[in-house]
Amino acid sequence: MPDRIKPTQKAVKAYYARIAEYREHGVAHEGAVSTAFQELLEATTPRGWRLVPQDKYPREKGHPIFPDGTVWDDWEQRRGFWEAKDADDDLDAEIVKK
Repeated sequence: MPDRIKPTQKAVKAYYARIAEYREHGVAHEGAVSTAFQELLEATTPRGWRLVPQDKYPREKGHPIFPDGTVWDDWEQRRGFWEAKDADDDLDAEIVKK
């Protein structure tokens, strides 16, 4: 099992600093927030695992989806998906949409 991520880690502190910097400049859109979060995921992904941005995820019916990120383990198994949202999104409503 991967090590737990701690709020004192350098990557976590850098993420929050970046978000605070964006907030100071009135930036809260999805593109900016997702860049900071992608950097955090890349820095904290367990050794041997990888984050693949915009990886195609086929579905049995309908068109494939392209999550903002997919985390793959060293056994080539998907371990998680990431879909970026901006600071003003209603997460519960966005989950229902997806």
